[in-house]
Amino acid sequence: MAGQANKLTSPKTLSAGSDRHQYPQELGSMSQPHAVQFFILVRSTSKAATESRSANAGSTRMQEQQDNFDKDYTKENRAKGEEAKAAAAGAGLLAGAIGVAAASSKIFSKDASALGQAGISAGIAIAAGGAQALLTTNTSLVRLLASIQLYVPASIMTSYSANWEEAQLGIAGTLGSGRLNMTDAAELPEYIGRGMIGAAANLPKELGGSGDFASLIESTSKKVNNPYKEQLFKSMGFRKFSFNYAFAPRNKNELAEVQAIISLFKYHMHPEASKGELFLVYPSEFSIEFHSLIDGIMAINPELPKVSSCVLTSAKVTYGPDGNFNTFIDTGAATEYGLELQFTELETLTANRIEDGL
Repeated sequence: MAGQANKLTSPKTLSAGSDRHQYPQELGSMSQPHAVQFFILVRSTSKAATESRSANAGSTRMQEQQDNFDKDYTKENRAKGEEAKAAAAGAGLLAGAIGVAAASSKIFSKDASALGQAGISAGIAIAAGGAQALLTTNTSLVRLLASIQLYVPASIMTSYSANWEEAQLGIAGTLGSGRLNMTDAAELPEYIGRGMIGAAANLPKELGGSGDFASLIESTSKKVNNPYKEQLFKSMGFRKFSFNYAFAPRNKNELAEVQAIISLFKYHMHPEASKGELFLVYPSEFSIEFHSLIDGIMAINPELPKVSSCVLTSAKVTYGPDGNFNTFIDTGAATEYGLELQFTELETLTANRIEDGL
C-alpha cells in the first residue's frame, strides 16, 4: 500500500566534490570499498560541452582529465567524429570511382553514351562529397568533470562473443584439408559424375527428364558427398554491461544525489537536436571504470577488465521498486528508487586491444 514515510534526516557532508555525484555517501570508505565510476563524454558541439568549457575555463584538472582520455580514445577501433570532413570527401571520391567502373563495363557492349554518363555520375558524386566536406564539422569527445560514482552491484560479468558462419566447401575442401592424394584423385570422377547426374534432375518436366537421380544413386551406393564443412570467422560482437541499482536515500543530500544521478543518465542517453532541428546529434558516450580502495586510496582496480567507450542503450527507472510506493512527508519524493542500466561498447575488440587490458 502506498503511503508516506518520516521526514528526511539532516544532511551530512559528502566526501565527493560538487562535480561528482555518488551513492551511497560513504562510498570509498572501508564499509564501501568498491565503486563503478561513470565518466560522461559529450560532443564538442553540444550544449553540455559549451557549458562545461565556460564553467571550467582555464581548469588544469579538466585538461589533464581530457588528455588522459584522449590517450585511450585514439586506440579505439571505431569511426571517430574527428574524421567527418575527410570521410565525406573520401566517400565522394570512392562513389565516383565506383560509378566509373560500373559504367565502363558497358563500353565493350558498344554503348557510346556509357562513358559520358559515367563521367557525369562520377563528377556529381565527387562534387557532392567535396561540398559535404565543406559543410560537415569535425567533432570530438569532451570528458566532463561531472561524473557518477555508484556502488558495485552484487557481481560483475563480462561476456565476449565471436560471430562464425558455417560454409560448405565441397570438392574445394580437399585442397584445404591437405589430404589430396592418389586415392582422392581416383574418386574424383565418381564425385563429379554425381554432380552431373544431379544437375540433369533439374531438366524441365516437359522434356520428360525430371527425377531425383542423385538421391537414387546415394540410396543405392550408401554414400553421400563429403560437404567439407568449415566455420568461417566473420566478426566480433559488441560487449554489453548491465548494472542494476536500488536507492534508498537517508537524508536530503543523498536524495539530491540520487535524483541528479537519474537525471544525468536520462539526459545523456538522448540525442540533442541540431540548431535547425534537421538533424539529431548522437547522444553522449560513457567511460566506465571499476575502482577499489587500495592502500587507502580509491583507484582503478587493475584486476578487473577495462571498458571501452560505451553508449547507454536502456535505462529503466522504478519509483517504489519493492512494489510499495512511499514518499517523504516533507517533499513528496519517493523513498526508494530502482535503476536498471544497459551499456553497449562501441568498438570491435581485437587481440591487440585485449592486450591493452580490455
